[in-house]
Amino acid sequence: MDTESTQNTSQNESKHMETRIEDLKWGIGLFAGVLSLLVAGLSIMVGLNLSSEKSSLDTLKNELRTEVREYLGKSSKPNLVLMGVDGRELQGETVDAWLAPNEKGAQIHFSWVIKNVGKGRSGKIFARFYSSNVLFPDPDVEGTGYKFSTFIEPSKFQPSEVFGGASVLYTANLGVDESMQSLDSKPEILVRLFYGDGQSVDAKFRVRQKK
Repeated sequence: MDTESTQNTSQNESKHMETRIEDLKWGIGLFAGVLSLLVAGLSIMVGLNLSSEKSSLDTLKNELRTEVREYLGKSSKPNLVLMGVDGRELQGETVDAWLAPNEKGAQIHFSWVIKNVGKGRSGKIFARFYSSNVLFPDPDVEGTGYKFSTFIEPSKFQPSEVFGGASVLYTANLGVDESMQSLDSKPEILVRLFYGDGQSVDAKFRVRQKK
């Protein structure tokens, strides 16, 4: 009987030990699973944060690049101003001019200045002139309100472009009808200068007979 009792006790202790080992294994497995989930969640959060930070950095870099390009583009653009030879803006000025005959009839001559207050080169420049009292050879087809017009093509400008920060003196030699004999009425002229990438500048001024 003692032997049988001892065997039963040993078997019970063995089963109890096995149960505890199984419980321990289950606990370790559960802990490992929870730990894996925590690590996975942390990795996802870190990945999302890194991705978000990278996206923010990329956006910031793109914005900075755009701002730099815009700044450089603006700072390197030409900006032309039309001036008289007296250093004042041509708008509203009265300019000395003279009429002279030529093989095609007559010409009106006057001097003016193109000043580039920007930093970029002007590129080729082209000018149109309009008036109702100066008898230019062409009609006005641009709806400016003047009757006559003429132009100076880029090849007639010498130099043909104005560097940033430079001022250039030009003399206009514009053909007019030979019937025009004087400038006593101080007729008004509109000049429209085209340059750069579709830029333009206007000025209205009067001309008087040079003494």
